[in-house]
Amino acid sequence: MSKLNKLKVQNAIGTSPLSPRGFSSWLEYWENFKGQLSAKYYYCPACGNLTHKSKFVGAHVTIGGLPFGQMYIVPLCNSCNHRTGVFSVNADLLVPSNL
Repeated sequence: MSKLNKLKVQNAIGTSPLSPRGFSSWLEYWENFKGQLSAKYYYCPACGNLTHKSKFVGAHVTIGGLPFGQMYIVPLCNSCNHRTGVFSVNADLLVPSNL
């Protein structure tokens, strides 16, 4: 994986109560957009650990850690969904949120 595909992102704060229109979860929204509906395991793009889908969420992130920038959805393991600070993910995994 090329470093050119990596973007620095930060978890958005206060997005837990938000719901995606037409989907049961933000992970389902991401899976539908990316065509990943049958996956049972994912590699977390933040930490690299292979984790069962039940331990993943569709996380809201902003690029570059800008607090009020456009929000995107990316699958993160539960642990990385609670990260503070900036971290890198593959740009190809980002899906614009429908907010």
